[in-house]
Amino acid sequence: MNADSASNAAKLPANGMSAIGLSVKGLALAAGEKQLARNLDFAVAPGESMRVVGPNGAGKSTLLAVLAGLAPYQHGQIQLGGEELRSLKISRLSTLVSLLRQAQLFAYPYSVEEVFASHGQDIDDAIGLSMRVPELSEKRLTQLSGGELQRVFLSLTLMRNTWLTLLDEPLASQDDEMKEVVTSLLRELMLQGRSFLVATHTGFEEIPALSLSGG
Repeated sequence: MNADSASNAAKLPANGMSAIGLSVKGLALAAGEKQLARNLDFAVAPGESMRVVGPNGAGKSTLLAVLAGLAPYQHGQIQLGGEELRSLKISRLSTLVSLLRQAQLFAYPYSVEEVFASHGQDIDDAIGLSMRVPELSEKRLTQLSGGELQRVFLSLTLMRNTWLTLLDEPLASQDDEMKEVVTSLLRELMLQGRSFLVATHTGFEEIPALSLSGG
């Protein structure tokens, strides 16, 4: 499987990443006994972005978890900035890649403000303001709706400013108004040279697509 042409992706320089960016060759993905992808080949250069599309169960979330170093893969080669993913220490990988999972589960009733403080982030940062997070500052995580929780952790993920940001269905829990807000913010960051892989069923049609079929 190959990604579509990347001719219309943003191509501005990115933060300290070599021109090699992300390179994936011959990657095989599986979930238990189920084969999800074979011979997956694609690349994301610094300043470029790509959406990952396909039906439910096709392996979109699995691919993002693998690229974040959180899930194993059967065989193939993954390189970030010319370095093998398997050889990167967690401390190094965390400066290059960040991941927003589709589901966030929390048992502790921390306030939103406390969560931002624990991550060393300013809740009134421009990204937080764009995502309307300050209005949630006194709420506990356990009091938030799915969409509100997603806004909080999407903001924290974006504030990390890693070279590659992996987003798993960032619009799924948002109402129509917030979908526009999130989409506009991500497009602005792409134009600034940030690189994203966005697993999505809708939106971002202007960037190249990597299609997974789940077999």
